[in-house]
Amino acid sequence: MKPPLIPINEDCKWRLLSEILNVFNLRSIKQILSQYKLLPLEKSIPALKIVIMSMYFCLEISYVVRELEDKRKLRKFMRIESVPSEDEVYSIVSSFDPDQFINFVIGLLNNICSRRKRGLSQIIIDFTDIDLDLNWFKRKISKKMLKIEI
Repeated sequence: MKPPLIPINEDCKWRLLSEILNVFNLRSIKQILSQYKLLPLEKSIPALKIVIMSMYFCLEISYVVRELEDKRKLRKFMRIESVPSEDEVYSIVSSFDPDQFINFVIGLLNNICSRRKRGLSQIIIDFTDIDLDLNWFKRKISKKMLKIEI
């Protein structure tokens, strides 16, 4: 069962997502989207917001689209007036090849985090869990120990 998407302003994860999604309201970001021919912006910006939300919460795009269609509060949080269909989202995402998408993201990050800006800097934090295997006792494992007899 998937968790319902209910935006909570007090939750740090939702606040961070809000900051990430607010980037798409900047004029310079809209210019970058136009350079990559993601027009019309009225359809491409909501589609990219849906993709970011699905990646952020590790959910399918179709689930995020359904949640947006059902919940007005979520649409208001994401500043989406009309929810694009799954096909529209997939068509916009499929218009990128991997190198073009990487250049697009780098262009966004360079625009937001330019070195010439002074004052407050922003840091993006990854909240995902990490499995660590710390070898506390520094015990070496030889090839002989790895060999399994059947």
